[in-house]
Amino acid sequence: MRLRTRFVVALAAVALVLSATSLVGFTLYRDAVADKERAELQQTSQSVATQLETVLGEKRNTVRLWALQSAFRDHGSYAQREALERFVLHTAFSGASVVAANGTMTAIDATGLSNYEESRLEGRQFGDREYVERALAGETYVSDPVAAESGFRIVTVSAPVYGASGLNVVGTFNAAFHLDDGDVGNLLAATASESRGVRVRANGSRVYSAGVTGAADDVVVANATVDEVGWVVSATERRGSFEAGVSTVTHIGAAAFLLVLVSLAVFGWWLYREYVGNFERLQAGLGSLVAGDYGTTVGLSGATEWE
Repeated sequence: MRLRTRFVVALAAVALVLSATSLVGFTLYRDAVADKERAELQQTSQSVATQLETVLGEKRNTVRLWALQSAFRDHGSYAQREALERFVLHTAFSGASVVAANGTMTAIDATGLSNYEESRLEGRQFGDREYVERALAGETYVSDPVAAESGFRIVTVSAPVYGASGLNVVGTFNAAFHLDDGDVGNLLAATASESRGVRVRANGSRVYSAGVTGAADDVVVANATVDEVGWVVSATERRGSFEAGVSTVTHIGAAAFLLVLVSLAVFGWWLYREYVGNFERLQAGLGSLVAGDYGTTVGLSGATEWE
């Protein structure tokens, strides 16, 4: 094999190895960056779900403890109505009611409702409501959000009201709060930004959204479940923002790959000029000597040792 051919083959092999190494390293790093972005988004959704579960757990405990007050057993009494007013005044709930064991609402106090509107609700049947049925069965229950006439999403927390003996259920104590504002709304809204958003789905329906909430093709989504109620929290990030970090790494990797190729080309040209070219010129000069052309002059380049 001629020297020039051997040199080209060797240089090509080195270029292939270095290029492959650079490409593999870049690909692994790019994937690591993408995985990190997804992990951070997943951590966000899990953090929101955990905090939401804590807040809902506190609300459930609050309703359970207030339901133990004896005033709630005395249906239709002034003490019952006064206890409801105190509850709404001193807690983050926007309304509360008591439903007797037969399904009749005996008292209600709600922010935004007039005395006339409250009196119209008292005496009506609510026994078919799931939150009443679950509480009458002895469960402290957190309902899925439902749309109220005010336009807000309302979540109702209900707990059983036991009789004096503490054995039989004589009614339910029900407390409602707005999903869109208050401590729950503030928690969810704090996650939203120009590039990120949060969505909450309950029973397959979206009940809350803030921040980036584009179509599936426009955002990257990470889901987490609130075990307390089964709601699904989705942290979303604009795909352009998500891919910005990966794109930066891609450009850096492409530049590094190009630099490797350029460096190899320059180094190969220098080696060829410094060694292979001189050997070829020496070979041509020696061939002239063999042919009897003793006046041949060979011009060598590079280090002085060649001269």
